[in-house]
Amino acid sequence: MLNIEKRQILTNLLEGLTKEQIIWLNGFVTAKSDGEISAPILAKKESNIKEITILYATETGNAKKIASNFSNKLKKLKIKVKLKAIQQYDPENLNKEKYLILITSTHGDGEFPENAKEFISFLDLNGPDLSNINYAIIGLGDSNYPLFCKAAIDLEDKLVSLGAKNWQKIANFDLDFENHIENYYQNLEKSLFEEKKNLTGKITQNIILNDIGSNKEIHHIEIKSDAKYQVGDAVAIKIADNAPRLYSIASSPNQNEGEIHLTVKNVAGGLCSSFLSELKSDDDLEFYIAPNNNFRLPDDKKDIIMVCGGTGIAPFRAFLQERDFSAADGKNWLFFGEQYARSDFLYQAELQDYLESGLLDNLDLAFSRDQEEKIYVQDRIKEKSDELKGWLEKGAYFYICGDKNKMAKDVEQILIEILGEEFLEKLEEEGRYLKDIY
Repeated sequence: MLNIEKRQILTNLLEGLTKEQIIWLNGFVTAKSDGEISAPILAKKESNIKEITILYATETGNAKKIASNFSNKLKKLKIKVKLKAIQQYDPENLNKEKYLILITSTHGDGEFPENAKEFISFLDLNGPDLSNINYAIIGLGDSNYPLFCKAAIDLEDKLVSLGAKNWQKIANFDLDFENHIENYYQNLEKSLFEEKKNLTGKITQNIILNDIGSNKEIHHIEIKSDAKYQVGDAVAIKIADNAPRLYSIASSPNQNEGEIHLTVKNVAGGLCSSFLSELKSDDDLEFYIAPNNNFRLPDDKKDIIMVCGGTGIAPFRAFLQERDFSAADGKNWLFFGEQYARSDFLYQAELQDYLESGLLDNLDLAFSRDQEEKIYVQDRIKEKSDELKGWLEKGAYFYICGDKNKMAKDVEQILIEILGEEFLEKLEEEGRYLKDIY
């Protein structure tokens, strides 16, 4: 038996270890007791991420404290870390970064710390291409103020608008951040060592959904695969050495066993979209499943409102297929927008069948160029504001999928006009306002 002093030493040691290290220690002690090991060797798999840059913006020092702590821990994992106060970092170097952790507090009327303003100004004035960056943002704030962690939220908006991709979901901490930051770090560390298993599927169909006269080329692609996924997940496709491109899955695994469907817009100069658009039947495709636990269907009894433009229809096609399969009791309302009804009404036959069968309770369409005055999904939402508010007051979930800088931003502004900021914040707090935007 251990005496009190040795117990305290062991307790102090265990408090500083990660779950993975404790598991290793258990094995080490067992082996040691059998006389098999004479010295400890920590066998941790090497991370495939070799370098991370950490920037912190602070006025009180808390962000710096977290940044320094993270830096020390990452260095122990043999990861090269560049740690800088944000005002000491040259933003011209952003195009060289791959993994970026940004930690910022919020001050005044939802403002950035003073030392971050030059960095933010650079982003606003220069609009650099940040598509090479995978970011993780930590916000520090005080929930007693109405614009809680607004600086971190605004920073994410800026990064995403410039093409950056989130490596970790944004984490906003209150005054008690010290009680939660270690758990966040352990999840971050876990992600460094998680292997994304590449799967291989075979193309069975690749058709253009647009009709003659469209300005767009949107493909419906079907892949034969035994990959396990959930409605709301995405497929990640990596071309050469580029940060992977994610495409929302447009099918329900229950309605399409052994298949994955994608809705892909062929973008001029888009390496991945061009590659996918040119695939033919029987071609092989390597990919992995990227789970999206922040964009799931609620209970079958809950009502849902889905808003999208163009290829943003993909996850909602999957939602509707899943609700059809499960015979869900909840009502379903879809707002869909595109340019022309004749050439750009994606999945028209399916949606009209769902409307006739009663699976879709409401289908509101906005084809912006079918008339002189352009009409968008946010205009349709405004027209139906009373009914929409009624659904939400009764517990409906609200989903947006599509362009972050245009459609999603305009839709959110209309929601604020209809519901008020307090109501919208309540929806977010309750997990009933979900976004898959890019």
